[in-house]
Amino acid sequence: MKNIIVHLSQLLVALSLSGCTGVEFQGILAGQYQLETNAFFPMQTSEINFKQVSSFKNQMSLQLNLTQIGQDLSNIDRSMIQLTHQNVSINNFTLENTSVQKDNIIDIAFVIDVTGTMSTFIEDAKARIINFIQTSMNKGIRTRMCISTFGDYTVKKCDRFFDNDPANKDSISQTQELISLITSLRAFKGKGQDPGWPEYDENPMQAIIDVAKAPFRPEAQKFVIMVTDAGFLYSPQNPGTLGIKAPNLNAVAQAIRDSQITIFGITPFLPGYTSELNGLPSIIAQSRGEHYLFASVINGEVTLNQILDRVLDRVRSTYILTYNIDDYPQLNPSSPVDYKQIEVKINDPKAEVKLEDLKMQASFPNGRPEFIQNWNLSNESINSSSVKVWVNQKPLNKDQFEIKSSNLRLKQPPALGANILVKYLYEDKNKNIRSFPIFLNRAVVAEELMITINGIQARTGDVNFERDLNQDLSIMILPQALQDDHYQVEKFQGLYVDIK
Repeated sequence: MKNIIVHLSQLLVALSLSGCTGVEFQGILAGQYQLETNAFFPMQTSEINFKQVSSFKNQMSLQLNLTQIGQDLSNIDRSMIQLTHQNVSINNFTLENTSVQKDNIIDIAFVIDVTGTMSTFIEDAKARIINFIQTSMNKGIRTRMCISTFGDYTVKKCDRFFDNDPANKDSISQTQELISLITSLRAFKGKGQDPGWPEYDENPMQAIIDVAKAPFRPEAQKFVIMVTDAGFLYSPQNPGTLGIKAPNLNAVAQAIRDSQITIFGITPFLPGYTSELNGLPSIIAQSRGEHYLFASVINGEVTLNQILDRVLDRVRSTYILTYNIDDYPQLNPSSPVDYKQIEVKINDPKAEVKLEDLKMQASFPNGRPEFIQNWNLSNESINSSSVKVWVNQKPLNKDQFEIKSSNLRLKQPPALGANILVKYLYEDKNKNIRSFPIFLNRAVVAEELMITINGIQARTGDVNFERDLNQDLSIMILPQALQDDHYQVEKFQGLYVDIK
């Protein structure tokens, strides 16, 4: 450590002699014994850099799930789409069918109950999900998948998606890791292992809230396949007896709205899963998903393969529509996006194409932030008259900015990506002094040194002596030396330290 500090001191000597730091040394401060050593620590301006954000475009992405009669959905034309946002006609948008995209964008999260009674389903599901991974790859469909498990609480969160990309050989290792993870799935049985013991109802609603926060790609179609053979805990009516917090249904609804996930539920036939509960639509209806009876899957009436194929069917019938709110002067991209004011109609004269589902996602759902033109320079008081500002290396005039309570406000916000440099002095002049330890050889005896600051003998308590592990001596000017004007800092515009 000592050697690093020594080298730093020598580097500062070199920099000071080249005029980079304003610190001057005469004599050698480290590595050699010398009785006459001095240093100058000038008053210096503080510097701080800011950067204007690089992009503010608030892009809307709409997923349109369409059904048709006797017509190839891949032939849907833009002219069939009538789109309005706050009664403003949106004409500048892109429309693309996900089944013909170069990179199909499908993120699937499997949310699976792993309590003891799920053993039969889980063992069957392993082979079916692995088969789906292989099938989707063979069809040239790129998917990303993750696994989440739950009982009375979320056992494993979906914190990572594994990429299954048929066009990218590098994703094979991810696919193999995903298959290994699926292979390790098992139902936990008995007290001490079963995360649902001894409750009958589980906590899939909390698992939905957790998976809604998973790292889905913003542009992806987000599918959640949730499987349980039990009812669910929820507050306040059915919170369970184990003291584990169960969410209220409004929180679940909010998570579904915010994430725009589509839930394929394999559950019992119960309110909340399949019908309204407490005045709220079922989670399937809220997400525009599909429901499958758990018992029907177990007895073979419906297979997991069929359900997974339905995911691909939804992809084939889905279009992605995108536009930038910024492109329309009548709209305020800084305002929160009210999805209720966005309307999509299908103008099909033969009434063969219908809009079955619409999901919306804004890149800035709470409104695009305004261009930044205010910055806090410091928590300390600064000398407003000392402030100098450069934008992209061009100096600003005093009338182009203002300082209030250590805050800088540019009267004209900088352009996107602009670099802002600010230099200033603190109101407390002593805070503008940048001092650091002066290192001397171990042979130096502290008591024999005479130290002056700006030609004035240093007072006891203004200078500190320390020895490191190698017993080399360091001298530091303490902050209390600057608490008064004893050393006439402003007159000398700094501290000139002389050691003999």
